[in-house]
Parts: sequence; C-alpha cells; structure tokens
Amino acid sequence: MNKEITLFKSNGIAIEDLAVAIYVYKTAMEQNYGEKLNI
Repeated sequence: MNKEITLFKSNGIAIEDLAVAIYVYKTAMEQNYGEKLNI
C-alpha cells in the first residue's frame, strides 16, 4: 500500500483553488484514479 501525505493550504483566492482542482481532476482522469459517484 502506497501511503503519501498531501498538504494543501488555501490562500483564500478562489481562482487558484479552482485551478488546482482542475489540474488534480484532469491528472486523476488521465491515470484512471478514483471512481464516479452518482449523487
């Protein structure tokens, strides 16, 4: 099992948070990580 620690500090600027979220999402999709949830 691969254990990693991830630290994220939001600076309160929403556009930066959104940019990071988009990058993480795209990277996860490219590498087939995660699963789709029907909410």
